[in-house]
Amino acid sequence: MMTGRIFSILYLLVFNILHVSAQLKPMAESAIEMQLRNLAHRFLLASGDSNSYILPLKKINNGYRIEFENPVTFSPDSLAAIAGQLGKHRQLPVPYTLSITTVTSPDIIYGFSSENIQKGQVPATGRRMPADNYVMNIYFPATTKNNVYTTIFLAAMPALGLLIYTVVVRRKRLQQEPPEEKNTHSG
Repeated sequence: MMTGRIFSILYLLVFNILHVSAQLKPMAESAIEMQLRNLAHRFLLASGDSNSYILPLKKINNGYRIEFENPVTFSPDSLAAIAGQLGKHRQLPVPYTLSITTVTSPDIIYGFSSENIQKGQVPATGRRMPADNYVMNIYFPATTKNNVYTTIFLAAMPALGLLIYTVVVRRKRLQQEPPEEKNTHSG
């Protein structure tokens, strides 16, 4: 009876751990996407464009592609400053690499990494880029599914430990209890 309760509790505990860990990734991705839209919004404002739309983000390998409704001109200084502020306030995951391309060409026109910002080594500052249909590409280090499985395993370890402890203690109690004496006298 007691063992059944323990297994039920352990089952619910492990189920909840798995359920919560499955929800963490979409929540984290959603938060990143909101911050990237914030980055793009600030980028447009710094470029003097308060009318253009930020098109829906496109997920690419280990990152996102951000396109804008209209051609825009920008200063690399302001883009680096905006990204630096968001990284400083932990609103962008660090490390990252940001590059600017155009809609018509995958060639990188401008780019930097979060490390460049931290070291104060942002390239090509002081130049204004001409108006074009720019695309902002931001990449984050690859994460593996092993991280998720490791987290689940580590979270389940206390439950497994509790189960083993309970089984061992129960066995010891059963071994220590004296056997019931049977009444051999028939009366």
